[in-house]
Amino acid sequence: RINGWASWCQGIGWHTAHQQAEAGITQLAAMVLAWEWIGVDQLTSIQQSEWFAQWQTADAGITSAHEALWCWQHAYELGYQRALAMTLAAPSAEPFSAPKVQAAFCIDVRSERFRRHLEQATPTVATLGVAGFFAMPVADAATGP
Repeated sequence: RINGWASWCQGIGWHTAHQQAEAGITQLAAMVLAWEWIGVDQLTSIQQSEWFAQWQTADAGITSAHEALWCWQHAYELGYQRALAMTLAAPSAEPFSAPKVQAAFCIDVRSERFRRHLEQATPTVATLGVAGFFAMPVADAATGP
């Protein structure tokens, strides 16, 4: 149910330049709340009281559980950042030398064998695998008369 509304709200941002920053998050929240209100409105008064009591009970435990999860997440991210910063700050083990030749080949398996052997035979050659044309016809034409 949310995915369809989220896509619609994102479309608002795509089609309206000044709303790109929001990308419909306000509209999505309004849709979700409206559906929730419609559902609750259909309940009997006893069911509504039970629904409200469940929300209050759930709400009490969420704050402390979320705070603990956020604390763990923050600690994990800080640890990752610290390790990444040390890795990036460390000097490179091998000096970088640019290849004398760089050649691009289709990522087709038939080209892969050629690429592998070319790099093995000539260490100064570096090859890249690039995506093909995906059935899009391409032709070249000579320029000039």
